[in-house]
Amino acid sequence: MLEVVQEDHEFDLAGSARLDVLVSAIKPRQASQVVKDLSELLPLERAKLNHLKRIRSSQHPETGRLLQVLLSPPDMYHALDEAKRKEIVERYGLEPTVHAVPKLEPRTRAQFLSGGSAWPMIFHHSTSEEARRAARVIPEQDALDAIGFMRDALVDAETGRQQNGGRPTVGAVLVDPLGGCGGRRGRVVATASRERQKVRDEEPASMRDHPLHHAVMLCVQGVGRALAAGSRQEKVARKQEEDSAGGKLGKEREGKGSESLCSDADPPGGVVEVLSPEQYLCTGFDLYVTREPCLMCAMALVHSRVRRVIYGVRDTERGCLGSVTMLHTLTSLNHNYRVFEGVCADECRQSLSDRESKHAAVLP
Repeated sequence: MLEVVQEDHEFDLAGSARLDVLVSAIKPRQASQVVKDLSELLPLERAKLNHLKRIRSSQHPETGRLLQVLLSPPDMYHALDEAKRKEIVERYGLEPTVHAVPKLEPRTRAQFLSGGSAWPMIFHHSTSEEARRAARVIPEQDALDAIGFMRDALVDAETGRQQNGGRPTVGAVLVDPLGGCGGRRGRVVATASRERQKVRDEEPASMRDHPLHHAVMLCVQGVGRALAAGSRQEKVARKQEEDSAGGKLGKEREGKGSESLCSDADPPGGVVEVLSPEQYLCTGFDLYVTREPCLMCAMALVHSRVRRVIYGVRDTERGCLGSVTMLHTLTSLNHNYRVFEGVCADECRQSLSDRESKHAAVLP
């Protein structure tokens, strides 16, 4: 089980990896004092640019050696007190110009070399491939928990196959890692097959094979259903509080807090029917899915605020969390989650159809 991280990409200074900053030429003898003053006025740490060096040395065709200093991003520079900005400009004869630099810190030597052509960077790395690979492995207990929940996803896939007349399906479960009971860490809060059955039982026939009903989307829908049930219960309870004499019921509820995910009201399958209204979407939840999610599902998980996504095998044709692209690593998104792959990979591959298994890549 390894984390899917942005390791082998190059810095594309025409895309999201680019950041425009202000730079200026300076005289070599000014370098040490300029760095000292800028470290106080415009620290790179504040702009999250401490992976970049402050000074760049280059060769000018006419004047010889040329030093350039990185000032800051434009908004940070113009937010500086005008008097201080004017003082430092006049003291060192600065002439700020816009220059594109790598926005992300390098994680590999390839990134260090490709990004360093735009501006020198600071790079600390493990010297061996084994060390870098080990850094992506999660703790043993978490791995054991992941195997257990991936087996739940495999059971969900088998249930889905039976629901679909023997046609193989992707299995998926959403887990609250803090809601365990009965000696198990974590608790399943939604499964694709359970939500699929609810759709078939309660929705119009036109919704039964809806093209948007991927396993991941069904899990997210299941959480929404449980949150809606929790909200209805909350309204009923509040109405009972208002109607009760002396507010006795209100005091009892006040002591209980949020509804436990380990209540006696849970159905025999172990999947919760109700989530507390205090829960915001899928915040803090982990998704276990037998196959790498597509772009639609990956983006839905961003909007749902999941904590982690763990999948069994890659989908080299449509997977967007490691194969075709790495949506979860885009810094322009307002939420990012961690992604892990390779849990019960062989079993997950066997659960797919012949066509899908051709595009299923398993970790070596």
